[in-house]
Amino acid sequence: MTLVLRLGNQEFSDWKRFEASRSVSDATAQFSLEVTESASVPPAFVARKLRSGAEIEMVLDGIVAITGKVDDVSRSFDKEDHRVSLRGRGAMRDAIDASVILPDGGQLRNRTLDQVLAAVLDPFGLALEFVGDPGPPFPSVVPQLGETAWEMIERLSRMRGFWVHETATGVVRADRGVRPGIAGALIEGENILIGSSTDRSQARHSEIVVKAQRPGGDRVAGIETSEIEARVPDVNVGAYRPLVIVAEEPLDRAGARFRADWEATVRAAESLEAEIVVVGWTRPDGALWDAGDLLDVVSPTLALDRDMAVRDVRWSLDDNGGHLTTLSLVPPEALDATKPAPAPQPAAAAEEKTTHRRGRAVPGVASEGFDVDPIWTETKPTELAK
Repeated sequence: MTLVLRLGNQEFSDWKRFEASRSVSDATAQFSLEVTESASVPPAFVARKLRSGAEIEMVLDGIVAITGKVDDVSRSFDKEDHRVSLRGRGAMRDAIDASVILPDGGQLRNRTLDQVLAAVLDPFGLALEFVGDPGPPFPSVVPQLGETAWEMIERLSRMRGFWVHETATGVVRADRGVRPGIAGALIEGENILIGSSTDRSQARHSEIVVKAQRPGGDRVAGIETSEIEARVPDVNVGAYRPLVIVAEEPLDRAGARFRADWEATVRAAESLEAEIVVVGWTRPDGALWDAGDLLDVVSPTLALDRDMAVRDVRWSLDDNGGHLTTLSLVPPEALDATKPAPAPQPAAAAEEKTTHRRGRAVPGVASEGFDVDPIWTETKPTELAK
């Protein structure tokens, strides 16, 4: 397994420690590398070309994993060691740090989400890949005072149920967070090195209430503009735990219903999380394990027997040469709230499915009592709007 930091036509490859990560829910990838030698470090590592702000490609096993820039370079030595370390982020680095400044007085009128994102990203020289229906146009979009480009992008994308993140080549991608098709399998006793899961209820609420307003006009006025409200219950929460959300942007009734349903679905799905560590950086098919992968996960110990989506991926290398990938997993509907949530199955059908999957091979692990609850014990809640 090889790790190369490519800077123009020069490559740096003798790193001793390395960690890099990418997430569906975070704008940019991050990376850190270090080389420590008892003798003087190679001259290439102290060259001025390896500097903060330099554009780089991170290449794992011959595959580009991150395209971005170096944030800082540190060089040090003592009587025993010489060290060079650096940290950096992906292509969205500048859009995260810099304020958004729009032309024409800073206001965009009647633009769809993809058009707004393209306008915000264009000054940073970032290309946009938009996947899906952007939804209705925003009547008016204005940056909030002091808002960064990323803060504006994230605020508006949430209104339409999109995640904005980077690809390995530095293209900004807006999508529902999960790529179609099963990318691979994680099976206890076969390729799971370390695993853990958490089932939590703190983020779930008995009802999500979204309140919004929108500009009036000749055809719409009064309570139709000032008292817009949508309610979505989560019947699986057995306590009185309502949550009121004030919409980030003006919304009509349909927009408020979508926002409430998205919030309820994502919160319910995020109540289940798992973290799994595997050896190596690539899947059996040769591609890198990556954020957005949809994986088939079978682990009786973690009470998992279902498809899970990779929200965060972390590739790492330690002093002992261990090449590992850590996958943070959530149910797919935590990333794509438009997906149908799992409906309850008849007992016979559920037993037939789990028996088949258990028989696929979970060596050394008893299957008795292995059962998995769906995110919703009933079908996905329906929006209820006043």
